[in-house]
Amino acid sequence: LNVDAVSVNYYLYALLLGVTEIPAYLLPTPVLMVMGRRQASSILFGTSGLLLIVILALPRSQTVAIVSVNLISRFSLSAAYGIMILYASELFPTIARSSALGTSAAMAHVGSIVAPFSVDNLVTLAWWGPSTLCGVLVLGAALACLVLPETRDRPLADSVEEEPASTDTERDSLQRRLNEKRPEDDYERSSDQRISIDDPKPADDSLAD
Repeated sequence: LNVDAVSVNYYLYALLLGVTEIPAYLLPTPVLMVMGRRQASSILFGTSGLLLIVILALPRSQTVAIVSVNLISRFSLSAAYGIMILYASELFPTIARSSALGTSAAMAHVGSIVAPFSVDNLVTLAWWGPSTLCGVLVLGAALACLVLPETRDRPLADSVEEEPASTDTERDSLQRRLNEKRPEDDYERSSDQRISIDDPKPADDSLAD
């Protein structure tokens, strides 16, 4: 982002982007050992978004500072993406997990298709346009993660019915419905008892003879 608006060596910048990918995909492992998926992804998305917004306060002549902020933001975003792959697979039940992951991956790559056109158009309006737009979108993703349920130490569900309630109110309501006795069940149970009492099993004819 913004690399076309500042004087920087494209080859060196591409090399640094590739180097940051290695630790970025290794970071989720220790992070997820101490915190949940929702908190970790929200923090990483928020860090990346704030760094992209910070570029607004940097003068265009500060090439080193702009590139450094971009690289750190890219590092946080790559780590968040690694967590989201795991998070998405745990959010959906087994019956829909494959199709849900495929849809999520397809939508994620839509950004890769749209990004070049957005950068080319926004950079003509303002050199900080691409980073600002991405920063706002990433901050929105950080806030959206807070709405998702936490999946750490939670067994994977096989169906939608096995998904736990996301809030205490929903959990209490579900438990109350499960504990309630259905009138039709009581009616069927009482009918079975009356049939067994009124119509005893007839004795064997051989024994009667």
